[in-house]
Order: sequence, then C-alpha cells, then structure tokens
Amino acid sequence: MSVSQGRAAGAAALLVKKVAETLLIFWAAATLVFFLLDALPGDPAAVLLAQSGASGSQVEAMRREMGLDRPVLARYVHFLGDLSRGELGRSIFTGRKVPLLLLDRFRYTLELATWAMIFALAVALALGIAAAINKGRWLDKAIQVWVAFTSSVPVYWSGLLAIWVFSAHFRLLPATGEGGIAHMILPTVTLGLAISGPLARIVRNSFLEVMGNQYVMTAWGKGMPPWRVYLRHVFPNTLPVLATVSGLQFGFLLGGTVITETVFSRPGLGRLLVDSILWKDYPVVQGAVLAITAIYLVVNSLVDISYRLMDPRMHGGAG
Repeated sequence: MSVSQGRAAGAAALLVKKVAETLLIFWAAATLVFFLLDALPGDPAAVLLAQSGASGSQVEAMRREMGLDRPVLARYVHFLGDLSRGELGRSIFTGRKVPLLLLDRFRYTLELATWAMIFALAVALALGIAAAINKGRWLDKAIQVWVAFTSSVPVYWSGLLAIWVFSAHFRLLPATGEGGIAHMILPTVTLGLAISGPLARIVRNSFLEVMGNQYVMTAWGKGMPPWRVYLRHVFPNTLPVLATVSGLQFGFLLGGTVITETVFSRPGLGRLLVDSILWKDYPVVQGAVLAITAIYLVVNSLVDISYRLMDPRMHGGAG
C-alpha cells in the first residue's frame, strides 16, 4: 500500500470512528435529557391549558393527545423515533415546530459567536506574539497579568460592568437588544475578551516552543530579518495547535452563549433555552439542549479531524 493510500485509509477510519463516537455521545445526551425532563415536577398539559381555565377532563384529554398517559419507556422509544426523523415536537406556547424555532434563533447565536471569535483571535495573536517575543520582560509579565485577569472574570460580571460604563454612564453604546453594529459591540467584546486569554496563552507558548527548534535557529544564523523568521518559520508551525484550540472555543461559543445573551437581552439559542426553562416549555428545552449538544459535538469532531490532517505526525493512522 502506498503512502497516499495509507493516509486515505487512515482518514476514512478516523472519520468512521468520529461519526460513531459523535452518534453515541448524542444518544447518551438525548437519553439523559429525556429522563431528566420527565422527572421534573409539573404537567405540560396542565401548563398548556393553565390560562384557559380547563377542567380536569380537558387536561386528561390533552395528556392523551400529547402521549403523556403512556408508560415512560414507550414514550422514550417514540421520542427516539421522532428524533431520528428530526421531529422535536412543537412549542407549548407558540405552537411553532421546535426545529424551525431553533433555526430562527441560531442565526443570532452564530452571529455573536463569529464576531466574538474574530475579536478574540485578533487580541490573542497580538498579545501572544508580543509576549513571546519579549519573554521575561515587563511587557511579557504585564500581558500575562492581563490574560489571567480576563480569564478569571465571570462573563456576567464583565457584561454588567460594560453596560454600566459604556451604556448607562457614558451613553456611548446600546446595552441590550438586537439591531445594527452598535448593538453587537458590547456583547462581542465581553464574550471575546473572556476567551482571548486562554488563546493568547496558547499563542505565546506555541511561539516559544517553535522558536526553540533547530530550523528556527538556523534561520537566525543565516541573518534573516526577525519579521521574516516569525512570519515564515514560526507562525505557520503554530497554526495546528491554534486552529485546534480556536475550533474548540468556537464550538463552546456556539453552545455556551447563555449568560451573554441573557445579560444583553439578545435573541439566540442560549436566551431561548433560559426562557423555555422559566416557562416550562419542555419540547423547546429538550430541542435547545440537543441542538447545543449536537453543535458542540460536530465542531469538536471537525476540529479533531482537521488537526490530524494538518499535523503530518498524525497521518499514520486513525489514532
């Protein structure tokens, strides 16, 4: 078998393995969500008819219509069948199909996550490279203090502080809601700064590690200008690690913007999940949790495969 054929076989085996792992984890998450929601107190049928003053017989009729009168295992099997067809039911309060509701909100989460990731990468690259080049100097120490600070501050605290300073006090930016670019600045910066610290640390450590390699020393010995050494020899070799961590962080952003969307009153999957929990809209809660899980699993798998393809040392097999 040739080298190219071996790499193709290894990539195919890796793809099959990751798909199987993703499906298994998703099934486990779906099972956990189903039984946890089933164990919660409250009757979805009663919640749905609460404002109409329905009688007990009407509630029971609604329970039969929703399938709540059947044994839990029968409902679980029915749930898995619906899930395999992409059917997640309808919202108890709006009547909209849950997948359509999730797609409508996902675009807002994707927008926020994308801008936050771009901002975080810009900050991380600038700080990480500056810290690596000035290792041990005052600038390196100052950047490390800043990285530690931004990594440890809770997002809800920094978000509320940003609203108080830039919206309530100076009235420079809108605090909440969805609109133009101005509405994106505060949530983007708040969320971006929260993940820029770990990324900056990764960039700094990767730069220092690559700068210690023999080929970089050789480039220095040939008298190459510093900018060319960094751009040609150092930076490209830090990309696999940076891309992997960035991809994982982006997956986290897509599924973990609950706090940011709540603080800044932005529509999105996170805000939808919180509102659905408060209103006991169980089909939407279930759908939102599964959507967030699926997004993170898919992004995680794609990042893992991409890293193995980018790193020549891992072409030898599926790992």
